[in-house]
Amino acid sequence: MDEIALCLIDEHLSAAASLRATGGELWGLSTDHLESTERPVAPLTALCGPSRQERTRHLAQTLADLIEDGIAPASTLYVDLADPRLPAPLPHGALAHIVELYFTRALVPRQEPFYLFFDNVRSAPDWLELCRALIDAYPARIWVADACAVWTAPAPNNGLPPFAQVTALKGPDTASLLRRLAAEAARVGEADPLSRALDRFYRLGRAATSPDPTPLRLLRQAAADSCAHDASRLLPSVPLALIRRTAALLLAQGGTAPSLSALQRTLAAEGTATTRATLAAIADALADAQLLCRPPLFRHAEENPRAARFVFACDHGTAQAFSPAPLAGTALLSSVVFSQLYEEGLAPSVHVARMADAAIALLWEDGRAGRQAAILHSRPRPSRRFLDEAAQLAGAYTDGRLSIVADGPGWTQPSDGGRLTATPLGEWLLERTGILS
Repeated sequence: MDEIALCLIDEHLSAAASLRATGGELWGLSTDHLESTERPVAPLTALCGPSRQERTRHLAQTLADLIEDGIAPASTLYVDLADPRLPAPLPHGALAHIVELYFTRALVPRQEPFYLFFDNVRSAPDWLELCRALIDAYPARIWVADACAVWTAPAPNNGLPPFAQVTALKGPDTASLLRRLAAEAARVGEADPLSRALDRFYRLGRAATSPDPTPLRLLRQAAADSCAHDASRLLPSVPLALIRRTAALLLAQGGTAPSLSALQRTLAAEGTATTRATLAAIADALADAQLLCRPPLFRHAEENPRAARFVFACDHGTAQAFSPAPLAGTALLSSVVFSQLYEEGLAPSVHVARMADAAIALLWEDGRAGRQAAILHSRPRPSRRFLDEAAQLAGAYTDGRLSIVADGPGWTQPSDGGRLTATPLGEWLLERTGILS
């Protein structure tokens, strides 16, 4: 491992020296347009945030500011402990050995201040022990970064020493994606940027065969990839596919306490055998990766009675990025859809009918809109028999006012006399509540 570690050290020292000479880029990231960071006075700074939320860029700017203030480039070191060239996870003592190699290579006296930056630090299980030892013995300043929701808890419950300072970055949750989309809508002069952002957000959840070529379709996929990446580093022996599928199923439960037994049964029915202990570890890792952050658009449920439904709908939308397969079956669909109809005062007129694909049709009479129906479909693909029955129902009962609610990404299929479109559950819920038009 010495050869790899020395290569990483040399790469950083060369980049840091070049930054002082020419400015511009550090670790491939431009620092010209970034605002200077407010450097804390604590000897240990923990930067908390999931992947793809500019942790590395934040570290790069902090280091660039230090060099601009006159710190010698050789007195700094940045190492990404999740670098694919390093073993994962790092064995005990490996990080300390990398630091020793740095002192040897950079010829930095340990009695003079030095500045260490460790990205994805929890890839080294003994990182905190090393940081404590360095800070106790030398004039060291250390920045560490990783996805660790525990760090944001009040001391001493965050697991960090009292001299540590925490800087939190917002995770790649629904709220982050909505804010980005809302900002884009505002820049082009949309009258209601939030509604437009919600509309675009849910259109990203359509099936992978959607003809929409816009790269915005990748936003939720990026959120899923980053959280899954952070969780998989903590659970290197757990298959990534299992982490992603478990994440989708957890999100689809709508914020309720996860039933590990139910998750285990669902996965077993899909052909994946696992233990409840493994599922509990995945749930903990995903929570630590800040996947289950709640959108702050409605701070308190009592301020807006639609807040709980909004949270569930957004979670369900994000879950689609983790797994295109159905999420929780007809039981979840029935519960959510019927609860919404009950809230609208339509429950007394609802009738239930069975359809192909084990689908359920809810039929009701609305005094304002006439006869309507919602078909709850939880299969990955609709069968021809189902499409025929749905088309017949659309013409004979609802006069065109038919909703097909899917427990995964939406789909559009040709049918007799036109096309049938299934709406993802979260999107349907936002439309019924008037949040998304």
